Amino acid sequence: MNNDALNAALGALAVNQQRLEDTLTALAGRVMAAPVPAQPAVPPAVPLPAPIAVSMGSAVRYSGAKDESLTEWLQQINRKALEENWGDNEKRRAAVSSLYGAAQTWNEEIVTPLANWTVWLVALRGAFETQLTQTQWQVLIEGRLQSPFESGVNYVMDKLKICRRSPAPLTEPQMVPYLIRGLLEPNHRGSERLVFRSSRQL
Repeated sequence: MNNDALNAALGALAVNQQRLEDTLTALAGRVMAAPVPAQPAVPPAVPLPAPIAVSMGSAVRYSGAKDESLTEWLQQINRKALEENWGDNEKRRAAVSSLYGAAQTWNEEIVTPLANWTVWLVALRGAFETQLTQTQWQVLIEGRLQSPFESGVNYVMDKLKICRRSPAPLTEPQMVPYLIRGLLEPNHRGSERLVFRSSRQL
């Protein structure tokens, strides 16, 4: 190849290289000028409210045993719920946390989840609450007497549990005669005050 041909080939190569660089520069310019798609706005995370702490304490327990009063246990839960302004969900959580023994096993083995507090409580009553007949209750209430070394307060508090198991619910004034009749000294001055003061503690 003579010099003229070589120079011509080199010139053509230089022109092609320049065209290639111009094309690449143009493409890079288009890419840089392309609009960046807007990122969707992410709403700020809303903190979940802290769950209400519910606890009945170790003194309030229910196992479903025959000598336990479901009504008394339930009254303690309702009183606590009123003090703490709990709703039905909190009451149920508190109730479940205070179960042990057979009642706890029953709660854990429920096949169908019970929708709410009312339905759950009806099911619990059906499983564990023994309904006394009027005759059975009468024998029980009349047979509960204050023992010689038992304090009046302890006697009244225990007998109130029996009063609340009456097939026909009793008002507080209706309970008083039953409570006084079992006292060792029913005619002792202040017996009625003792009964009312003790009943207010429950």
